[in-house]
Order: sequence, then C-alpha cells, then structure tokens
Amino acid sequence: ASLGAFFANSGSGIYSASKFAVHGITMAMRDALKDHGIGVSVLCPANIKSNIAESVKIRPAKYAGSGYSVDEREIAALHAIYSQGMEPEELARAGGSGRAPWAP
Repeated sequence: ASLGAFFANSGSGIYSASKFAVHGITMAMRDALKDHGIGVSVLCPANIKSNIAESVKIRPAKYAGSGYSVDEREIAALHAIYSQGMEPEELARAGGSGRAPWAP
C-alpha cells in the first residue's frame, strides 16, 4: 500500500481507494489469522523513487478513451515528487527486516 491508505484528496480518489482496500484486507487478515500464530503486515511508505509519473505515456491503447488524462505539467510535478523518494531497494530491505527504515 502507501500513505494513500490513510489520506485522500480530489485528485487521488481511485488511487487512495485501492490503497484503503489493501490496508483494510490486511487488517482483516491479521485479525483472522492471529489465533493461528500468523502475523500480517502492510508497508505504507510515503514516497518511493519510481517512474510512475511516466506511466500514463505507456498506457495500453485500449484505455485511451477511459477519460483519464494528465498534461505535461502534471507529469512534471509528479516526477519532481517521486524523484525525491526512497530507493525501492531501501524499502525492500526494511520490509524484509520488519522494521521501517527510519525506525531506531
């Protein structure tokens, strides 16, 4: 998931809804499995370096008429945000250890 599991705004409704769902099913699974000694966790990082801002440029043609669109200004703004994020490998190490990278 991401911090989108906890915050939403007018421009991120669909994105946040999917993250809310991941968080919700994780909490339900945690509750369902705890009596079996099985723990369930979800990582909700703030910002990960990625090329997600460019993903709109490589959308399959069949989704071209979906109504979703962004302009170059929005793509540049997203790129500025995501280029400052945590390296994916750092998140992977944190997830494998069960500790957040900022935890002592």
